[in-house]
Amino acid sequence: MQQNAPTVKEKFLSGFSSFLSMRRKLLVLFAIVLLLSIIGVAIYSEVRASITDRSTALIEDLEDRYFEELDRLAEDIDNQRRIEILEPILSSLDNIIRRYRGHYAAQRALYLKGEIYFEAQQFERAAENYSALANRYRRSYLAPIALNNAAVSYEELGDNDSAIRYYRRIIDRYYNDYPHISHVLFSLGRLHEATGDFSSAVEYYNMLNDRYANRDWTSDWAVFSRNRIIYLRGAGKI
Repeated sequence: MQQNAPTVKEKFLSGFSSFLSMRRKLLVLFAIVLLLSIIGVAIYSEVRASITDRSTALIEDLEDRYFEELDRLAEDIDNQRRIEILEPILSSLDNIIRRYRGHYAAQRALYLKGEIYFEAQQFERAAENYSALANRYRRSYLAPIALNNAAVSYEELGDNDSAIRYYRRIIDRYYNDYPHISHVLFSLGRLHEATGDFSSAVEYYNMLNDRYANRDWTSDWAVFSRNRIIYLRGAGKI
C-alpha cells in the first residue's frame, strides 16, 4: 500500500524536532547563561543600591556636622583658622570622593568642599572643587550650579577671563535646562563690558532679551540688560 507523502506541516515539525534534538545542549546552556546573567544584574543592582544608601547617609551626616561647626564658629574667625577647624570634615569628604566616585555622595562631597573653601575665601580651591564636580558629573543637577559657583569664584579672584569661560560652559551645556540662565547671560554681558568688549556684551544682552521676547512673563535680568544696551548706546560705545 502506498504511503501518502508528508505534508509541509509534518515536514516542518519533523525538521524542528530534529533541530531541537541536536541543539538541546546548546539551548540548555544558553538558558543557564541567561538565568545567571539575570541573577547577576539583580545582585549588582541590590549591592549598588546598598552602597548608594550607605554613602548618602555618610554625606548627610557630614553635612550635619559641618552646619553644627558653623554654629560654633565665631563670626570674626580668621579664614585660615576656619579651614583648620574644618579639616577633619574636609578629610572625610575626600574619603567619600575617593570611595564613592560613581555615586551621588561624591557629587555632594565635592560641592560641600567647594562651599567650605568659598566661605573661607579660598576661591581658587573652591573653583577647583566646583569644576571637578561639573566635569565628572555633567548630567548631575548640581553640575550647572557648580559651574556658576566656579565662575563666581573666579570673579572674586579678579580673573574675568576664567569667569567668562565657566559661564559660557553653562550656556553650551545647559542653555535649555538651567533655571537661572537669565542671570548667566547677564553676567556674561556684564563681564564683557568690564573687559571692554562691548559688542560681545550687547550680543549676550540681546540673547537674554530674545529669550523672553515672546513670553507672557519677563525677567528682571532682561530689564537690566535692556537698560545696559540703552546706556552703551548713549555713551557711544556701540
